[in-house]
Amino acid sequence: MKNTLSKVALSAMLVGSSFAPLTVTNEVSAASVQSLPKQEAKEVWVEGPHVDELGREYPNIKDYNVGFQTKSAEKGTLILEVRRNQFCAGCWENYRITNSNIIADYSKVPVGVNGNKARTATSASLTDLINTNSKEDYYVRLVGHINTITANQTYYLNMMGADDPDSYNFKAYFYPNIDLTKMSKSDRNQYVVNGKDTLELIPKSNVTHIGRVLIKGTNQVLYNPQGKVHRILRQNEGLRVYEVQNDRYQVGGGYYVMKSKDTLYYYGHIYSNEKGYKYMAIYNPSNELFKNFEPMQTSRVYGITERGLYNVGGGYYVIPASHISLER
Repeated sequence: MKNTLSKVALSAMLVGSSFAPLTVTNEVSAASVQSLPKQEAKEVWVEGPHVDELGREYPNIKDYNVGFQTKSAEKGTLILEVRRNQFCAGCWENYRITNSNIIADYSKVPVGVNGNKARTATSASLTDLINTNSKEDYYVRLVGHINTITANQTYYLNMMGADDPDSYNFKAYFYPNIDLTKMSKSDRNQYVVNGKDTLELIPKSNVTHIGRVLIKGTNQVLYNPQGKVHRILRQNEGLRVYEVQNDRYQVGGGYYVMKSKDTLYYYGHIYSNEKGYKYMAIYNPSNELFKNFEPMQTSRVYGITERGLYNVGGGYYVIPASHISLER
């Protein structure tokens, strides 16, 4: 199945049509990441006399730069939540509405103070724009993988406005021995918000059946344990499945349904229960938001991916969360 599906076609698939579900893959699986203690990083401001490009010092002009000090001297991911204070309002709003790629990084030395030029401390850095649909809740998340440990375990922000203590409000966190830059944005959101991988958020099953089979045609029958026809099954009827065998689905008590083009096996249903969240987000195979399902609007689930996500077919997926209910 092509990834470039129309929204109308895919919406039908998610809600009810038959198609072959695909497994979602990614370079770094969220499920393989162990939950590690998140450390708060300390905000540190430095100041010094202004030095121009020719090396001339101006003692009466002060330069400033902000750094973030980690508790442990380890490689890892330094995450900075940046919210506007007095930084240029028009610039900040332009970032949001254009979904701009903001250039930012962490430096091993203060940037601009005493004439120092930025020297990167990261192997990779990127910026996530968060809550861009809300002017009030929007903020920028700077994600940098620290691969050069400095003597004072402090890494300085190289970003427009970082030379003014009134530009931004910051919250900084450090995740030792993990590179979150290799995750997709959706997986990174899940890890940062919950501090654990997605598999831990999938409800533990309290049922004995392993899935369901949907009857799509009008000629499907239910067989008894002796192999005799017990009754004709209704179109769109669903039965619980306790075991999947080569040519049949065992539906309990020795009764079974033969596999055919008119049967569709699936894992269960998911929906948003609206506890603190309004929608259930469906992501496409490129890890981009495809569609928001309304509260209580259900989607079939065809299994759990290796990344610990709900596979809703065609490589599309839903991230397990506290507001997503799974019904088997």
